[in-house]
Amino acid sequence: MRSSRSTARMFSPIHPRTDEVMIRSGFTTCAFQRASFGAATATTASTSTSGSPILKPPEVFNEPWEAQAFAMAVKLNEAGHFTWSEWAQMLGAEIAANPNGHYYVNWLSALEKLVERKGLTNGPERLARIAAWDRAAHATAHGQPIRLSTATETAR
Repeated sequence: MRSSRSTARMFSPIHPRTDEVMIRSGFTTCAFQRASFGAATATTASTSTSGSPILKPPEVFNEPWEAQAFAMAVKLNEAGHFTWSEWAQMLGAEIAANPNGHYYVNWLSALEKLVERKGLTNGPERLARIAAWDRAAHATAHGQPIRLSTATETAR
């Protein structure tokens, strides 16, 4: 005889649901967990029709710099410095070169390469800015905003 708890679990109205999602080459199955208010959130990784895993970016930003890197790419695109096709190619190449890397490290690396390719900055200028931020971060008390002026004062 089954306990009432396991019977209740078997007949619970809230259960994982499988939906079919249309992709270019046909349908693929994805698992979704329905929340009580009706929103669907992915609960499992998807697999492409070729059998390889589909890279899915994180749902939220873990660190402020990730959101800032994301925003910079959006703003540079909106300003007409590159197209989304160019961005997708650069990010795809970066991920292919570093498939086990942190998603937003790949994102930032792709952004740095693309802005250099577009002539918005150059290697020495980018490295100097990184060094200035590092000096400013080390000269700033914990919990305080980092200001590049602090890096300039420290370097003197």
